[in-house]
Parts: sequence; C-alpha cells; structure tokens
Amino acid sequence: MIKKDIAISLGLGVLGAFLFTTLLVLDHVGATSYVLLLTLLSLVCLVIPAFQRLRELDLKNMKMTLDKMEEVRADVYAKEEDLRNASLILAKLITLNTTFLSIFGDENSNKYSRALILKQTEELLDYFNVSSSEKADIFKYQKALHNMRGLEGEAHDKAWQEIVKMLKHDCEQQHLKGIDRVAF
Repeated sequence: MIKKDIAISLGLGVLGAFLFTTLLVLDHVGATSYVLLLTLLSLVCLVIPAFQRLRELDLKNMKMTLDKMEEVRADVYAKEEDLRNASLILAKLITLNTTFLSIFGDENSNKYSRALILKQTEELLDYFNVSSSEKADIFKYQKALHNMRGLEGEAHDKAWQEIVKMLKHDCEQQHLKGIDRVAF
C-alpha cells in the first residue's frame, strides 16, 4: 500500500512538474506562480504517502483511547457498587449504635438525636435507591426498641430477649463465631 502511494506521488509530481513547466514556457503563468505551483505540488506529493499512515495511526490511537475509556467506565461502576455497599454497612452501624446508645441519656436528647440520625440515614439510603426491604432490615433494631416503650416487667424482658435473639441471629449470619472472646 505504501509503495503504491509513493508511485502515485512520484507520478503526480512528474506530471505536475511537466504541466507547470509547459505552462511557464508557453507564458501562461509567471515565474512567481510557477514557483508557488511547484511548492504546492511538492507538499501534495509529500502528503500522499504519509496520508495513509496518519489515518492508520489516528485509528489506532482512537481505538486505544476507546479501550481505555471502557476500562475507566467499568472501574467507575465497580467503585460505585463498592461505595453503595460501604454506605449500607455504614447505615447499619449508625442505626445499630444509635439504637443501643439511646438507652443512655435523657428522653429529650435521645428523641432529638435519634430523629436527626434516622433522617440523615434515610436520606443516605434514598440517595442510593435502597429498597424498602433493605431499609426495614437496617431499621429493625430501632423498630424493636421503639415497640418496647411502655412495656414493663415480663413483657419488657420478653421483648428485650427478642432483640437479643435478633442480634445473635445477625452475628451468626455474619459468621461471627466465638463472639464471647471478642474484646473491645
């Protein structure tokens, strides 16, 4: 392909030089126009063989760029999924901590801090389009503790044991064996 381009370029150069020289000899063009025409002809003759190589080089670079863009896009989607998963874990930790830390303190501080934290946690979950069932799982301890309000005596103890069962079940789901040996 390159030899063909060189042959075309040489043929065009010879033909153009002959044509322009003939026009100069017949006084159809001046000396300045003749030099300008030969200069343009020389540029065209230089570009013809290089044109195909420039096109191939651009296509290769474009393909490489598109491949890199695909890799970056795949990496971004993977990072987005990692961020979503980390946010779900964070939301679970926040609600779990607020639920059990709200046992301490007075009623007003618990009420306001819990409301604020729950609202912000819901906004975080809404941002990541978390399903209703996932939200229910995240807020299950909050709901169970809320349902304990007003219970006394045996009913309170029974409700508390249900919360402990939920905690134990979640620990087992997370494969936390030997939890009694964990020191904080």
